[in-house]
Amino acid sequence: MTLDIHITHRRGGFALDVALTCPPGVTVVFGPSGSGKTTLLQCVAGIIRPASGHIRLGDREWFGAKTQAPVHKRKIGYVFQDGRLFPHLTVRQNIHYAQRFGPGQPPETIEHWCTVLGVSALLDRMPATLSGGERQRVALARALARTPDVLCLDEPLSALDAPRRRDVLDDLERVIADAKIPVLYVTHDIQELTRLAHRVALIDDGNIVLSGPAADVLTDPVARPYLPGRNLGALVTCKVGPTAQGVTDLQFNGGTIRLANVAAQEGGELRLRVAAQDVILSREKPAGLSALNVFQATVTDIRPDQASVVVSIAVGDTTLLSRITRVSAQTMELQIGATVHAIIKATATDAMA
Repeated sequence: MTLDIHITHRRGGFALDVALTCPPGVTVVFGPSGSGKTTLLQCVAGIIRPASGHIRLGDREWFGAKTQAPVHKRKIGYVFQDGRLFPHLTVRQNIHYAQRFGPGQPPETIEHWCTVLGVSALLDRMPATLSGGERQRVALARALARTPDVLCLDEPLSALDAPRRRDVLDDLERVIADAKIPVLYVTHDIQELTRLAHRVALIDDGNIVLSGPAADVLTDPVARPYLPGRNLGALVTCKVGPTAQGVTDLQFNGGTIRLANVAAQEGGELRLRVAAQDVILSREKPAGLSALNVFQATVTDIRPDQASVVVSIAVGDTTLLSRITRVSAQTMELQIGATVHAIIKATATDAMA
């Protein structure tokens, strides 16, 4: 089922005006602090009542001119930044708590999520004895115990250190693939976005600036002010090929990227985040380089970016970005339609299986 959101809401001097469609899969809500991300999730969950509009899941209306379904009737799984477990309840009791507000799920459903999230051994412990990563896993298990129709995740990994974030992110990816429901995921982290997002909704000052498939949004010029530094780049989906001498072939619709030390099974799918500053351009086909990845490309867009220039290039049907100096762009006499060669280091790209 598809989640259809079209709402307005005002709080003090802040106004939210959002129209967004979220099919099954992950819609990452991305944008500056104070832009309305959490307010949007709380409206969907029923914590906040919007001023006007509608929120529908398939043919069910949760909010409308004459409708305001209470939180417990929406069958939403909600995970906050800090987990918010009940401190006086055991892990088992926390996970079972959600069933008080709806039809109970069979034990095997709860056991399934506890197993997937690795919390089965924690069931008799109290929240105060858990690590940050364990608390977030338990919060996810609690959110999923009712088999929700929609999952809202509000920066669920922001309080975790890098190793714990990677572990929980692995669990999240498995959960999301298994659930097959609309997921609204708020994050500031570009790696979480590129790892999980099927779609991206870029929000600023209460309005959706841009939304669509993740690969399209990340390379859209409109998104560039929100993606500084290494956050600016392209998302490339690849099929994992063979590995030889520590280098793996990754096929995409523009050719083959060869990367070192890729931990992925041959035949599987893998996402690459190629940062704009890691793509070097040449007007002539380079020779005698150590770089394994050289692609012929066509320039499709050139835009100033402070002291630099961001060049969009088409490699087959894939769009990549390259950030170069204005001096380099002038020296190369770059223009739309020009043929260039893109050079990507095999050690510079982030691979996310």
